[in-house]
Amino acid sequence: MKKIILIGLALIFATFTASAQTNVDLEKYLGDWTFTFNHPMTNEDTPGAISFVKEDDVIRLSINGVAEKTVKSSKLTVNDNGTIQTSFYVDEYDFDVPLDLVVVDDDNIKASIDAGGFYVAFTMKRTK
Repeated sequence: MKKIILIGLALIFATFTASAQTNVDLEKYLGDWTFTFNHPMTNEDTPGAISFVKEDDVIRLSINGVAEKTVKSSKLTVNDNGTIQTSFYVDEYDFDVPLDLVVVDDDNIKASIDAGGFYVAFTMKRTK
């Protein structure tokens, strides 16, 4: 009987934890962020700037410096596990680049790009 109660409590806790993770408030992250990543093709540190913007009730990223211009991402989507996904289109490669985000805290977000052989992970830091 104790086992059944413990399993029941574990399931309730897991359900509560999962639902809490999906309640990511994207508006909390509106503003400017910076990052630096080691470019896998050139092995050079590459700085960048990104902004969370809200346009027509859709939150997306405005990424500065991609192919020397500003690129807007698709709508940010929060997955059941609390991760955030989006993509941005790069003209030169005619390719939608996937971008996954994991919130660390209010001022730090871990980001990763896995685009068919091009993998990079970095941390974005809030500037304002």
